[in-house]
Amino acid sequence: MAMSTEPKIIRTRAELRALRPRQARRGIRRIALEFPDDPNRHRKAEDTINHSLRACGCETAAAFVAVGLLGIAVSLLHDPAPLDVASVWAWPRIFVLLALLALAGKTLGLVIAEWRLRTAIDRIGQEETRP
Repeated sequence: MAMSTEPKIIRTRAELRALRPRQARRGIRRIALEFPDDPNRHRKAEDTINHSLRACGCETAAAFVAVGLLGIAVSLLHDPAPLDVASVWAWPRIFVLLALLALAGKTLGLVIAEWRLRTAIDRIGQEETRP
């Protein structure tokens, strides 16, 4: 399915709940909530959903790498330093550490985005069942 720049129009809460599974969201990068009861009531949730649909985990990965770089820099100030940068094996270790931190950050960022997306969908979707 080709990525569309046009938002997918959601007119009912059932249509929104149908987007909860990951497979149902394939190819959707943006939605627009147009419920008949109150068109502007759910703008914050719509923004959260749209942000989560586009999330790639890069911000969290960058934060993890930045903390790793800071940790490495601080560790080099200690005497004796845990990593001897003149050593042949220090730089591959640093690279592997930063790569693992980036991967962990990206994974955590994606998990958080998925959780926020599902929470926003559930919150709006449950309003229909309330009296």
